[in-house]
Amino acid sequence: MKKLLILALVASFVLGAAITAKADTEVKISGRMDFAIGWMDNYDFGDRLNDVSEDGFVTRERVRTQFEFIANENVRGVLQFEIGESAFGNPNARFDLSGDGVNVETKHAYLQFNIPNTDLLVSIGLQALTVPGVWGSQVFDDDVAALVMSYPINDMFTVVAFWARPYDLNSDTDNTQNGTSLRTVQNEWDEYDLFGLLVPITVKGVLNVTPYFLYGTLGCDVVGSVAGGTISGRNEAQGLLSLGPLTNQFNAARDLFDSENLETWWAGMNFKLTYFDPFTFAFDVIYGDVWDNDEILQREGWFFAAEAAYKMDFMTIALGGWYGTGEDGDPTNGSERFPTARPSFKPTSMGFDGSSLLGTGSFSELMSQGYGDNGGTWGLVLALRNISFIDDLTHTLRVAYYQGTNSPGCLHDDSAAFGPYVNYAYGNMNMIMLTSKDFAWEINFDHKYQIYENLAAYCEMGMVDITRSKKPWTDRTNRIWDNTYNWAAAKEWKTDTAWKLAFGLRYDF
Repeated sequence: MKKLLILALVASFVLGAAITAKADTEVKISGRMDFAIGWMDNYDFGDRLNDVSEDGFVTRERVRTQFEFIANENVRGVLQFEIGESAFGNPNARFDLSGDGVNVETKHAYLQFNIPNTDLLVSIGLQALTVPGVWGSQVFDDDVAALVMSYPINDMFTVVAFWARPYDLNSDTDNTQNGTSLRTVQNEWDEYDLFGLLVPITVKGVLNVTPYFLYGTLGCDVVGSVAGGTISGRNEAQGLLSLGPLTNQFNAARDLFDSENLETWWAGMNFKLTYFDPFTFAFDVIYGDVWDNDEILQREGWFFAAEAAYKMDFMTIALGGWYGTGEDGDPTNGSERFPTARPSFKPTSMGFDGSSLLGTGSFSELMSQGYGDNGGTWGLVLALRNISFIDDLTHTLRVAYYQGTNSPGCLHDDSAAFGPYVNYAYGNMNMIMLTSKDFAWEINFDHKYQIYENLAAYCEMGMVDITRSKKPWTDRTNRIWDNTYNWAAAKEWKTDTAWKLAFGLRYDF
C-alpha cells in the first residue's frame, strides 16, 4: 500500500506540473512501450554442472515515459520513469494476478542548461552516458549520476568532460556479517568515481573521430560490498576485477586489495570514415588498466574492432571483426582480459547485446551472460542489414564466428597455491568461457515490420553453437571455479546448441 501511495503521489506531481506549468514553460511528454515473447532452447548450452532444467518460454514488458520541462532554448529539465523490465506473472514485480505493479523506477532526472553568453552546455543529474564504439561501447554505456560539460570549439571540434559517481555507499551504519563489523563509520574508500575527457572531431561528409581518456578510482569498500552481495553491482566487479563466484565474502574481498582505492583508466579512439559513402569504414582501439599495489590483483588488456560496410538501395553489406585480449594462464601476474566498466557489446543479437527485444540473458547476451563485454574472444561477423524488397519490411542476416583468446592454462586449479586470489585472477564463472582451443558459430535472422509510423513489430531467430576442446576441460588438474565439481559426472566440454525464436512490439509516442 505504501508503494502504491508513493506512485500515486509521483503521478499527481507530474500531472500537476503539466497542468500548472508557467505560461513560458513548455512540457513535452514522450516515451516507449516494449513487449516481447519468445522461446529459448539450451540457452545455458547444456548446464551439466548444476543439472538445472530450463524454462524456455519468456514474456516481458517495459514502459519508459519522459517529461521535458523546457523554459527556453537554454534551460530544460528531464524526468524519465521506467516500469519493468518485467516478466508476465512475476510476483516480485506484481505483474501477477491482480497487478498492482511496484516496480516504477527513476531512470533519468537531470537539469541541462547553457552557461550565459557562452556555448558551454552543462548537464547534471541522473542521465545516460556513453563512450562511442563500432558495435556499442566496450567501456561504458549506461545511466549514471554525473556532471557533463560539452563545449563546441568550432564546427569541427567539441570537448566533452564529465565526472560520474556510479557508487557512494556513504553509510554510517554498522554492517555486520558473521558477527564481524565490516564498516562502522563513513570513509573515503566507499565511492567509485569516474572522470572522462572526449574530443569528438567531425569533418562533415568525410570522417568522425573521437579520442577519449577515462580515469576512475574504485574504493576497496565498494569492491568488498559488491563481492559480498551487499550492493547490486557484480557487473562492475566482473568487468573490472575478474571476480570469481564469491558469496558472502566481504572481508576476503575487502582485505585482499593492498590499495585503499584501485585506479582504473582507459585510453581509446573511435573512428568512422564516411568520405567514400556509400562505403564506410569504422574501427575502435582501446587500452584499459586496473591497478593495485599487488600485481596479482591487477588487470590490463587491449580491445580492437573494425567494420567495413557498403550501402545499396535494398540492403547494406558489412564485414567486421574484433579482438579482446585474454588470460595468459599465470595468476601471479594478474589478469590480461580487457577490463570494462559497464559495456554494451552488440556485434550479434543472440550471443551478444545487439537484440532489439527485451530480456538480457534470455533473448540476447548468451555469451556475456548480461555482463556486456567480449570475455576474452576474437570474432568475425558478416552482416546483411536492412534487406528490403517490400515497403516497411526489413530483414537482417548475420553469420558470426568467434574463438577464445584465453590460454587453456587459465583453467588450471591454482587455488592451493594462491588461495582466494585465483577467484580474482580467473573468476570468469559469470560468462561463457572460451579458451583459444574453443570456438563458436552464431546465426541471426531478424525482421522488422513498421505497422504504423509509431508502431513496429519484430521477429528474431537465432542459434549459437559452441565447440570446446575436450582436453583442457577434462584434465583433472583444471577446474571450473567450483570446489564441489563432480569430475565423474560433469561434461563441461560438451555443449548443446542454443536456439531462439522471439517476437516483439515497440510503440513510440
